[in-house]
Parts: sequence; structure tokens; C-alpha cells
Amino acid sequence: MHSSTDKPIVGITMGDAAGIGPEIIIKSLEAGKVYEYCRPVVIGNGPVMRRACGITGVDWIINEIDDISEAGFACRTMDVLHYDNIAAERLRMGEVDADIGRAAVVYTQEAGRLALEGKIDAISSAPLNKAAMREAGFHYEGATQILAELCGSKNNAMMLILGTLRLIFYSNHLALRDACDAVKKDRLLSIVKLADESLRSMGITKPRIAVAALNPHGGEGGLFGHEEIREIIPAVE
Repeated sequence: MHSSTDKPIVGITMGDAAGIGPEIIIKSLEAGKVYEYCRPVVIGNGPVMRRACGITGVDWIINEIDDISEAGFACRTMDVLHYDNIAAERLRMGEVDADIGRAAVVYTQEAGRLALEGKIDAISSAPLNKAAMREAGFHYEGATQILAELCGSKNNAMMLILGTLRLIFYSNHLALRDACDAVKKDRLLSIVKLADESLRSMGITKPRIAVAALNPHGGEGGLFGHEEIREIIPAVE
């Protein structure tokens, strides 16, 4: 068991205040297990998290802080790195709001900044609302693009990990009608190279990478689509 001081500090972004993120956070922390493995701090808005406690019936103290160094990391006292960018009393749950979308982007940007500065060790993200972000003038698909911009990364993708399975996405959020047209050899090749580099950085010296087909039966020689013939197989070769 780690001592309290050598557990990693995890910044939990609050996400969209009008969504389910704040409730998920408080329920997750209230379960208690989180504190056995890390030192969590919420990056968001204190009054919104206080409201989430009321909604969920969880009787916790909300400790609003201005700097990570002020966090106590005590169970039943939620440390919230507070940003006064939401009028919690006017919050309407489930509604798209530009101010809330802008605030959610700020929480993710700030989490990324803190990670780059070494003040937190990891980021856990509550859901963002893409429509609210668009209303605020941002065109990010999600947290991946926000963090990539902070890091100056030109080639990036989302990876999901489950045990020994690692799944890297060719694209993120696209309409199905647009997704087929987006399959291009050069882009796929860059994603395969990114997957290889990522796996090697995880200690896998000889990565085995399977590239999924797009069409049923891999296009069946062109009967059910030509993306495999024109783009995917050439990229693999």
C-alpha cells in the first residue's frame, strides 16, 4: 500500500456542468476506493460540486482551493480547484449553454497545463458537451484535441486500453456518412506509425498491430466497397 504522499495526484475535470459529470464524480469519490490508489482533486467549480452533493444525497465538505498545494486529499472532503466561471444558481440541467461549454474547455486546458507543469500526475475527464463547446466558438471533438493543442502535437489519436488489448482510433467523432470518405492511405499510415511508437513507449518491443477493415468482409474484392483496395491495404503494405 502506498503512503499518502507517494500516491499520484489525479486531476478530475468537472466536464459540462449541466451534464452528468459532477454527479458521476461525487458518486465515484464517495465510494471511497479512489483514495486508496491516488490523491484526487476536482478541477471545476465549487458551487456546482456542492449542488451535485445535494442532488446525490452525498454529505461531503467541498474544499475550494486556488492552488494544488492547498489540497488536503482527505476522504469526505472534496478538494476543488475552483474557477469562478459559472453562475451555479442559474444552471439548467440538460441544456446547451455557451458559458458552460467554455468553462468545460477551460477545466480541460487547466488540467493539461497542470500536468505539463508536473503539479498533477494524471487526468481523469468527466464528459464534455460538443454542442456547448461549439456554441462557445470551439471546434474540438473532445479532450484529446484540447490536450494535443496544449502539447503542440500534430499527429494524435485516442487509445482505449483493456488488459492487453489496446485500441487506437483512426478518427474520433464523425458522421457515418463522412467517415467512409475520411479513410485515406496517408492518414491511416500515420496512425499505424503512431500506434507503433505508442506501444514501444509502453515497453512492447515488437508490437503486433491489426488494422480493421471498413466494409463487410473487407469489401469482398470490391463488391461491398473499395476503401480496402484503394486505401487500407496499400497503407498496411
